[in-house]
Amino acid sequence: MRGEIVTLININNVVDLPINGVRSPTAGRSPSHQQAVVVRLDRRVAGIAVDDIFDVTYIHPSQMTTPPIALNSAKDDYLQGVAPYRDRMMSIINLSKLLTSEVLVVNEEV
Repeated sequence: MRGEIVTLININNVVDLPINGVRSPTAGRSPSHQQAVVVRLDRRVAGIAVDDIFDVTYIHPSQMTTPPIALNSAKDDYLQGVAPYRDRMMSIINLSKLLTSEVLVVNEEV
């Protein structure tokens, strides 16, 4: 990213999504067309691989509520809460907890 090397991570297994959900370079896209959201947490910078980016929106902390207990699973440890988005509720990921977690595995395969 602008001359800086950024680690690209796939969080699908952490948030209980299929691993094949994120397009790999061998799935018909070149590495330069893979999409990612770049996040900065303190001094850490990482790219989170995504399928698509539909919208960018600001969520005020007062709009966030705790996730419903009925949706509770072991993977929900990384959810910070839920917030309204259009006619749905969207999950908010706790980036601090996720990026400092030991569940992220470095895959050095080229």
